[in-house]
Amino acid sequence: MVEREEQSVPSSYQKGQQIGQYRIIGRLDQGRFTDTYLGQHIQHKGQYVLDIQSQPLVTEVRDDFLKQAHHLSSLNHPHILRVCDAGLEDARPFLVIEYVPHITLRQVYPKGKTQPLTKFLAYLKQIGEALQHAHNQGFIHTHIRPENLLLNRENQILVYDFALEALMRNLKRTRQPNTQAALDSIPYTAPEQLQGKPGAGSDQYSLAVVVYEWFCGVPPFQGSYVEIANHHVHSQPPALRLKAPSVTPQEERTVLRALAKDPTRRFPSIADFVQALTDASKEATFNPVVISNLRATEPAAPTTAVTASDTPPIQAQISTPQPPPTTPQPQALTASAVASSVAPSQAAQQPSPERANIYKPLPLTPTELAPIDPPVEHPPARRDQPEPLTRRALMAGLLGLAAVGGGIGTWYLLTRRSESNKQGSNTQDTTSTNTHSQITSDGTLIYRGHPARVNSIVWSPDGKLIASASDDQLVQIFDSATGNLKQTYNKHTGAVTFVAWSPDGERIASASEDKTVQVWDARDGEQGLSFSGHIDRVNALSWSSDGQLIASASEDKTVQVWNSVTGNPFLNYQQHTAGVLSVAWSPDNRSIASGSWDNTLQDWATAPSEAFVMGQTIFKYGGHTAEVYVVAWSPDGNLVASASGDRTVQIESGIDGATRAKYVGHTDSVHGLSWSPDGKLIASCSEDGTVQVWEASNKHLILTYRGHTRGVYAVSWSPDGKHIASASADNTVQVWKSNR
Repeated sequence: MVEREEQSVPSSYQKGQQIGQYRIIGRLDQGRFTDTYLGQHIQHKGQYVLDIQSQPLVTEVRDDFLKQAHHLSSLNHPHILRVCDAGLEDARPFLVIEYVPHITLRQVYPKGKTQPLTKFLAYLKQIGEALQHAHNQGFIHTHIRPENLLLNRENQILVYDFALEALMRNLKRTRQPNTQAALDSIPYTAPEQLQGKPGAGSDQYSLAVVVYEWFCGVPPFQGSYVEIANHHVHSQPPALRLKAPSVTPQEERTVLRALAKDPTRRFPSIADFVQALTDASKEATFNPVVISNLRATEPAAPTTAVTASDTPPIQAQISTPQPPPTTPQPQALTASAVASSVAPSQAAQQPSPERANIYKPLPLTPTELAPIDPPVEHPPARRDQPEPLTRRALMAGLLGLAAVGGGIGTWYLLTRRSESNKQGSNTQDTTSTNTHSQITSDGTLIYRGHPARVNSIVWSPDGKLIASASDDQLVQIFDSATGNLKQTYNKHTGAVTFVAWSPDGERIASASEDKTVQVWDARDGEQGLSFSGHIDRVNALSWSSDGQLIASASEDKTVQVWNSVTGNPFLNYQQHTAGVLSVAWSPDNRSIASGSWDNTLQDWATAPSEAFVMGQTIFKYGGHTAEVYVVAWSPDGNLVASASGDRTVQIESGIDGATRAKYVGHTDSVHGLSWSPDGKLIASCSEDGTVQVWEASNKHLILTYRGHTRGVYAVSWSPDGKHIASASADNTVQVWKSNR
């Protein structure tokens, strides 16, 4: 079980309130994770910016924060915005920063505008001097992007927002999601940093991305944050001179060297990189931007003391105001605090989004992830006691299942459709209504198109069709209102374990015992792709919400993430200690939850953040005492539900895995669950032959559906919430009203 420290802290601070040795004058900015205030030192009246984290520090990182902040305050350089003080208020960490009127280099050089080297070279030299000084002192920045490069009234650069490892560790410990600033950093983040191994060369790479953008108007890689991160790791940047013909060959070679994937192939230092660009410039005529010309649209921060009744103007990004005449003595730092640098191997990393075309191919090379967490200590949950019926995720190699109980190995073999019955092309079938379905007096549709157990069902996004996957090795698509068979897909050579419709309704993906996932056209069954990256049965799959990627879960103990068009691998998650039975993307595509024979639900990152690298486990939920058959996110992504062989459905926090509810209404293994579209209800299905609909908030049972004669293996709510479809070992799919 995940433990999380809870503390009661104020959501904001008021004018006149004292924080350490500073009195709040007014708020400058408010974010999800950081509040920024203008403060005044109580003794010498100097004005400062107070960056106060909204998340309290857990006890074990507080001393490290104070030590690291103390060390950071010693980083004095004319081109680094100075951290003057730090402390803790109600366990919330805060940094005291120079107050300097400024604009950012994002404002000076907007997106989409190209710049010659001579225009920004002088600024680049100042940035290089600042970062080289930091590197010499043992610091790396890890956040280099135009928004963190400030320009004061004297046209001098101030590098801002150095990372503190303790704050990154706190985010990880408290399972906080990405901040927007973290996402916005992805286009500038070095590949080794995305993989959790930042170093001084990472800052050089990030600065080279900034230079690339200034040269041609855009960063080297475009797309969603997942695509951009993947390109950083695997793809070579596009040639600069194709986008900006005025760039000289020497300038291009210099930038591309700094963008090398291997840090050892970059320049020995960031100073060497800047010097190489200086040498590449034939003429360094420099026309600096004068801030006074920008004041009409970017008002400067106050330079005189602000009275308690005044509200300070909010600067672009974080306002960093006028330096006071004297430097405050760090009051919240003990004299015995030992300076602790953010070592290059420790600093955490950052990321950025932008949705893209789903058909853009991803690079060929997968990111093989070494184990990050220690293996789960308990063994796979194959229980020794007899079970009345087979479970949904039984392997092809376990067909002699009578020893488990119930003699169900026999029906599994006998109800398979023979190979001769499934040869030929996919065809339309509009004449089989009477033989394949019936509608009962209460309006329930009973579809009988399969001669074997139905393992999985999915509604089309418009709710007009249902696709069903069966042990008969077929996927059938039928009308959800009439049961008319529309199409049969027959390309698998083993039982079809799972089927899922793409978000746009154009494609269907099906998983099978034949170790493949096949992606095919939902209209005519034309196969577009067969993914064969697994070495054992594929139990489940899930589309990302933008349709770009598919995650597939296998008995080979892995979840593999790959491009839905090309099949190019993206991630390979290997933290489960037994076969993986279920998988589900979070609605925001930032993580994937997977359930396994090892009794755990694991949530893991699909995009880098301040706390986690791609593929790193965010939390492990160990509340189940048997295998986890299904995981499903609530529509808003705040909760994740899991169904298990322990006869329960459990609801966990989507942030940290904390238990929110436990439903115990079933009398046998729970094989499936589905959230209602509004997120208020859950339908769960079980080996006990029932589908139970209950309120997610209080576990109140609304109705029990008993139309099946054997165990129910899948359940799915219609997109409009008016109907529920359920699939069973009785070989039927039944569609019934959700408000019976």
